[in-house]
Amino acid sequence: MSQSSFNALCEGLLAPEDEEQHQTHIVEGCPGCKCSHLQRSGAPFPRGMMLVVLTMSMLNALPIQILYPFLYFMVEDFHVDKRKIGTFAGLIASGYMVGRTATGFAWGYMADHHGRKPVIFCGMLSLIVFNALFGVSTSVWMAFITRFLLGAGNGLFAILAVYATEISSIEHRPFGLSTNTIVWGLGLIIGPSIGGFLSKPAEKYPGLFENTFFDRYPYLLPPLALSLFTFFLMFSLLHLPETRHNHIIASPNKSEKSNSIFRNYSFWISNVVYCLWAFHEISYNETFPLWAVSPGGLRWSSQTVGLVLAFTGVCLVFNMLFIFPMLINRYGPILVARTGTVLSLIVLVPYPFLPKLQGVACYVTVIIVIVIKTGLSAVTITALFILVNNSVEISQLGTANGISTSLVSLSRALGPSIGGFIFSCAQARPDTTFLPGNQLLFSFLGGFAIVVFLGTWEPILPSSTNKPKFHHV
Repeated sequence: MSQSSFNALCEGLLAPEDEEQHQTHIVEGCPGCKCSHLQRSGAPFPRGMMLVVLTMSMLNALPIQILYPFLYFMVEDFHVDKRKIGTFAGLIASGYMVGRTATGFAWGYMADHHGRKPVIFCGMLSLIVFNALFGVSTSVWMAFITRFLLGAGNGLFAILAVYATEISSIEHRPFGLSTNTIVWGLGLIIGPSIGGFLSKPAEKYPGLFENTFFDRYPYLLPPLALSLFTFFLMFSLLHLPETRHNHIIASPNKSEKSNSIFRNYSFWISNVVYCLWAFHEISYNETFPLWAVSPGGLRWSSQTVGLVLAFTGVCLVFNMLFIFPMLINRYGPILVARTGTVLSLIVLVPYPFLPKLQGVACYVTVIIVIVIKTGLSAVTITALFILVNNSVEISQLGTANGISTSLVSLSRALGPSIGGFIFSCAQARPDTTFLPGNQLLFSFLGGFAIVVFLGTWEPILPSSTNKPKFHHV
């Protein structure tokens, strides 16, 4: 994502008096200037437009989350070696992030030079086509390629966040900045439910789907449902305004001499810690459903996994809307991130022993543990993201977020593959003396939590990142 796009996004972090310094002259015929009234202090909350943006953001997150309940069974139906199911499942899951890593900067360039709406349109078209093609995959490699193309053709992640802030006043921009986190929580509610209840419909609802196209392609219905919903939502794009300025906006800090971001130690070490936790988070998110349905894990059904993840999503949304802002304002991002990693490590300790529980005790304990772990992961990743932004000057925020987005997408692309490989290794060695079975998987995840915790202390991470750098200049 280029400088101008992310400057629009990050202006929401400024105080009202700083906002006044960033006003630009109205240029006749400029679509961005026509929307300037939406950004003025006191402007009403754009409910209709924000609802469309939130829905688009959710449809962008759901292709990741609908996989959780059925990916294990999908790979199993490809008739691969059962010992390698986790490896192949991780490969398929990572395809989306690999594609997004490859084309992220290109979509950002297009958004700056051709407008936000064309990029949003292309992203929605990608969701329609490649979601459906993924549902008719007949091999591991077909599934991986369709997931890769889904990510490569989709620039919605950053552009929708930018767009949300460009239609918001200063009072409402914090909501715009949090859209991706909010829809991720909402997606955890809806996505696993869609994946769990709509996969293998011929078996679950034989009266409707037996001996139909969905009997031949048992995993088509969940992604097809997303494709159809995206198709109908695409028409709402006609009613959204373009927010891109078609003229040059001078930087307010043009006279200031900035240090090179490539020599900024605080920025790069913040990114390292941020990417390590992103790797931990995506590895956990991908391997937990595999472990939950596997013979060496909880032996749950896909419906049960979907319901548990849905409940977790409800708690996550509440956490990010009400608890997280209070923690950041009171304790600062470094202490929040540091505490989140330690508590995550503690919560991971009982995971290998949960399959020994039976009945209601098992369900209650697992739900409590996963709700706590998911909440801690979300709080930690958001706090670390704040540290990345705090480490650079305001004139460098666009470049910083562009680099960070690329790096974290790469981490999230590697996470499912490596996590899936570790899961397969754990399944293949249930009775070894050192770290048998499940202990190997969760020790691997815990190791990353330890590394990130150590990375939040000086002299590794400078304490100056606890406050925005543009407050000190």
